[in-house]
Amino acid sequence: MKIIRYNPAITYELMLSATLSPIVIGLSNSKLSLL
Repeated sequence: MKIIRYNPAITYELMLSATLSPIVIGLSNSKLSLL
């Protein structure tokens, strides 16, 4: 296990992925419904 030191960029990346995840899931769901 790597030890990750506190890094603002990492927390920003986590926040960004947390906000983008529902969008990506919605897009993949709409793609699946189109198939």
